Amino acid sequence: MLLAAVGCGPADAAVPPVAEPEGWRPWETAIVDGEREDSPGEGEENGCTRTRAEPDLLRCSGTGFRHERLSVRDGAHRPGKRPGALRDFGHRNGLVFTTTEDYSAEPRRHVRALDEETRAQRWAQPVDSAPVLTRDGIVGDEPTKLRWPPGTDPDEGESPPSADPGGDIIGWDPDTGEERWRIGTADDEYCAPTAAAGRTFVTCTGDEAAGTATWYRVDPEEAAMHRIAEVDLGGLGAEYLGYDGGDLVFLPDASDEEGYHEEEYEELVRVDARTGGERRVALPANVRDGAQADLAAGDVYFRQRGNEVLVADARSGAQRWLARGPYEQPSAPDVSTRRNEVYFADGQGRLVALDRRTGSERWRTGARARDGGTDTGEMEAPSSVRRAGDVLVVSAGNTVFSVSPEDPDAAPDKRTTASPRAG
Repeated sequence: MLLAAVGCGPADAAVPPVAEPEGWRPWETAIVDGEREDSPGEGEENGCTRTRAEPDLLRCSGTGFRHERLSVRDGAHRPGKRPGALRDFGHRNGLVFTTTEDYSAEPRRHVRALDEETRAQRWAQPVDSAPVLTRDGIVGDEPTKLRWPPGTDPDEGESPPSADPGGDIIGWDPDTGEERWRIGTADDEYCAPTAAAGRTFVTCTGDEAAGTATWYRVDPEEAAMHRIAEVDLGGLGAEYLGYDGGDLVFLPDASDEEGYHEEEYEELVRVDARTGGERRVALPANVRDGAQADLAAGDVYFRQRGNEVLVADARSGAQRWLARGPYEQPSAPDVSTRRNEVYFADGQGRLVALDRRTGSERWRTGARARDGGTDTGEMEAPSSVRRAGDVLVVSAGNTVFSVSPEDPDAAPDKRTTASPRAG
């Protein structure tokens, strides 16, 4: 059993019926013959995403594949001629947006728009750091002068160069690559675009490795950056968690003045995305340093000690519940506010559903991943669970499957084996 050490909230209420995509039935798809190098990279998870532009498709990544297209309805593979790449960061209108690097000449990095079917390049623009796709377009920063370490031969590629500070922030039309807007930055700061809830922000530091950053909100119509706040998060271990109720939410680094880790995270930092007002929120005393933190539906889920999950209210910091799960190394959570359930998966595709208010277990399933799941020690890419409507889509190892939370053990109506190289 999964035990809730601390819980609060009303008794279980009636759970609404499952909202299923039209024509959906349980399915399972195994992606075979892929290269391990095409798996999610370090710090990433296996996973599936669904966009408003393509509501009938999932883009899934797992062991040996990236961004493969599957039907929401039955898991059918929709092959493309271009396999997913590690530096792909967005898709729109049949284009995939990616970055490429070349350290032998200036500039060293480009953002490229490629036709997803033919792999033909539609457009390319030089950038310095990682670009983002937001509602304001493809946003990147202008390259500045490169400097190689003393004694380095650029032609040999011995060591990557560093860039000078400065450079404009630029927004390009995703379909054509045409420049839409340009905003200048300070000559003595390193600035880069950041995406939050589809919005464009810019973070600037006086040093490429600084722990203190100034956040700006971008207004493309005015071609201006509006300063929000300077956020001192205490070190490189600090983390931006996400956007919640108009605030940017951060988890400061749990280190002392000499750089040694403390035993516990102590607080969240909330910054109003319009006014810059900063508020520090005390966390429960038992949030451990090194816990994986996920912001979802107004709560922060701390995955710690292998299978322990502590949930804190992102606004007040109050502990909602503490639970010890049945599986080791659970995925990031996905939360249904409509059904008041939170879901986790493990590397073998086993699922568990908890009551969102109390942490009590509602149900769990057995293993489903065909290849035994992702070896997190080798791949560094845990499994994932995502919702399509109320239906749960799990990516674990090389297997993607979809189940209803009302009957999660139901056998799939359709099993498919596909290759990422097909097409």
